Amino acid sequence: MGSSFSFKIIHSDYFEAKLFMQKAVKEVQRLETMLSEFRSDSITSLLNENAGIKPIKVPEEFYQLVKRCIYFSELSNGAFDISIASLKKHYQFDQKTKSFPDQQVIEKTLHTVNFKSIKMLTDNEIFLEQKGMKLSFAAIGKGYAADKVKSLLQSFGVKSGVVNASGDLCSWGTNAKDQDWTVGIPDPKKKSGFALKIPLNNKSIATSGDRYQYFISDEKKYSHTLNPKTGLPTSGIQSVSVVDQSSERCDALATAIYVLGSKKGLDLINQMPMTHAIIMENNELFFSDKINLNA
Repeated sequence: MGSSFSFKIIHSDYFEAKLFMQKAVKEVQRLETMLSEFRSDSITSLLNENAGIKPIKVPEEFYQLVKRCIYFSELSNGAFDISIASLKKHYQFDQKTKSFPDQQVIEKTLHTVNFKSIKMLTDNEIFLEQKGMKLSFAAIGKGYAADKVKSLLQSFGVKSGVVNASGDLCSWGTNAKDQDWTVGIPDPKKKSGFALKIPLNNKSIATSGDRYQYFISDEKKYSHTLNPKTGLPTSGIQSVSVVDQSSERCDALATAIYVLGSKKGLDLINQMPMTHAIIMENNELFFSDKINLNA
């Protein structure tokens, strides 16, 4: 998936635990063959290649994931949108690019970005209505994979562990000291270190930020997160962390908040009693109403 995954489990039998780890790796590899937009043999690539041409029959698992992606798009008023892939090719977030793509190019590409053009047909068929339209699961795939690996390990009887999908992290049980797992939220002002640490009691967390992928133009820093409505990169917010029981939900909502901005993003999260957010903007931390950093 273009991301690093790590697994940590507490288990009484070392060799059995090692076998479980191998099965976890195979599960991520299985999901990659389904979700990667960079593999020519993936279901995502097959769907993208047939955009505007014909519907594609997909596995039930894939079909249901896309349905949930559309739900997150509706929930966030389009701030989260998996049809944004065609825009990404026009940007180079290598910290060196100092100019935007031509506005006409952006406007021409924007007609292919609209979650409402993803048609969910009967018998697990999906049709991308617009030719040139492309799906990307970059904003939800890692979280989904983390949830799937967690469920797999739990099915083997693993009582405690952590799945870390490049910062999209889910935990269950307690650590070796019988305490809650603890996660650090990176400090975007520094190359290393944390802004704060929080306990995860059978919870997941995902963080979106401009720490690694960005570019600077006219002394202004732009994140790699693109606004699906304008086609432009976001700026201002340094990081968004979302805590929830589902890594998938955390992943999608962190991206949505980044696009919505801190005020609208927190308004959205405050309507979800079991979901919480921490936003850093202009070196200041903002918290959703019901977050408890001590439990």
